[in-house]
Amino acid sequence: MQASLIGLSGLLPALDVSRRSFLGTLVGGSTLALADLDWLLLGPDAAKPVVVQVHHKDAVTWDFKTGWYGDYVSQSTVDSMIDRSIQELTGLKDIAAAWRSLLPGYVKGRKIAIKVNFNCSSGCSDADNIIDAIAEPVNALVRGMEAAGVHAQDIWIYDAVRDVPARFHKKLRNNKVVTFARVASCGNLKAGFSGKAKNSVINFTKSGVPSRTITDVLTQAHYLINMPITKKHSAGMTLGYKNHFGSIDKPGQLHNWIYGWSSKYSASWNPLVEIMANPHIGGKTILTVADCLYGDKIRNYYAPKPWTTFGNKSPATLMLSTDPVAIDCVQRDVLFAESPGSSMSDDYLKLAAKAGQGVYEGKPGSKGYQLIDHRMLELQGVGAFQSYGTGKPGKGGQVPEWRFTGVPAPGSTVVVEVTKGLPGAMAMLAIGRKKATAATPFGTLQITPLQFVFSVNLDRSGEARIPLLLPSGASAVGSEYTLQAFVLDPAAAVGMSHTGGLHMRIGQKK
Repeated sequence: MQASLIGLSGLLPALDVSRRSFLGTLVGGSTLALADLDWLLLGPDAAKPVVVQVHHKDAVTWDFKTGWYGDYVSQSTVDSMIDRSIQELTGLKDIAAAWRSLLPGYVKGRKIAIKVNFNCSSGCSDADNIIDAIAEPVNALVRGMEAAGVHAQDIWIYDAVRDVPARFHKKLRNNKVVTFARVASCGNLKAGFSGKAKNSVINFTKSGVPSRTITDVLTQAHYLINMPITKKHSAGMTLGYKNHFGSIDKPGQLHNWIYGWSSKYSASWNPLVEIMANPHIGGKTILTVADCLYGDKIRNYYAPKPWTTFGNKSPATLMLSTDPVAIDCVQRDVLFAESPGSSMSDDYLKLAAKAGQGVYEGKPGSKGYQLIDHRMLELQGVGAFQSYGTGKPGKGGQVPEWRFTGVPAPGSTVVVEVTKGLPGAMAMLAIGRKKATAATPFGTLQITPLQFVFSVNLDRSGEARIPLLLPSGASAVGSEYTLQAFVLDPAAAVGMSHTGGLHMRIGQKK
């Protein structure tokens, strides 16, 4: 292997090959089995918070006029969206192991609270189409946790200041989970505000802001999953942070400090940040799951509408992260791509980042997010290849190119070929997971993060054929890979030409 990489070793620092990367040589007739590589699921990057954004067009099928939108949600599809996102977020293929990594130290009796959003619920018999929480994402979370050994009785679902209606209960798949609401009715227990537990009263640092008490549901829980709905609001947007207005008593008394038009508003202070700083809220949060299956692009008390950014259909999207700031940044961008909002809307996120609660990033530019590891998963449709970027010419001004055959699907073998390279030359093929544009001494690197590097010899026509055996199983669907080839060519600048990038997405089998 060392001999095959002579001459290419100088490229490795520019490519930033990490200890997790693998270097090898592909000999004639061999097939590279991507399924054997440990980077199928990347997992968290210590340097960047991961936000997984998953879409499946069949998750919801409501026509925006017939019946209740909650009756048009595919539970099996939402299950697959949650499972695949949890795998991607943790880097673990086994869903039970993935959940155990999110719930360290869980034993029977330790409670896991899920904060849902019923801000528009009119009571037990609520039957309108104004946006509220639906059961399917909750069922998917419960299913995953049960696979990890969590007892259903230890899962508490709550909105402490609103009513959880009967139609939500009817759709819960496991009737052993416990629900808490504003009052004890409709199968719910009452979420009290005794203020007896340590740190259960939030005394805000800003003068004149009334103290608020955290619900007993949270003071008695050990873990917290926050499940906001991605919605616009008169404050700009109501996402993960504001979802906890349903975790404290009398939240309406804080509105003047979050509305940008209020005389009490300040870009330098926001109660949402101090609420998240409480050990019963931020200290127990293990995961945020943003429900944008329908979302609300107009205001927080409207019925779902079609989104132009999703082809005049419902978004059919979920977002997951362990970073509460980063996921609200991505939700902001999903919302504002559809309907721009006030520049003051994310002031609280800037403050939260300064307080050490997570990573803030403004609207991404053409290169995408730089501080957030934003991973988009598409779980429907067949797989595809797509060339992108530009290559660097070699001898005679010829630019190496990609050619590909086959449809990327779980367990299938596809073939990628390097063409128009220097005949008989050696090439280094690099594989990553995302597109990139980074200048190096050898040209433009168009993949990131670098996960696997191997060398091949081009034939007398300047071509090399590389069969790829793709991973199998449901966890492979939605996986994305990026490839780029660098060719030793003395006639090229700095002695090396290269292809543009090649993007491959594994889709469903036809």
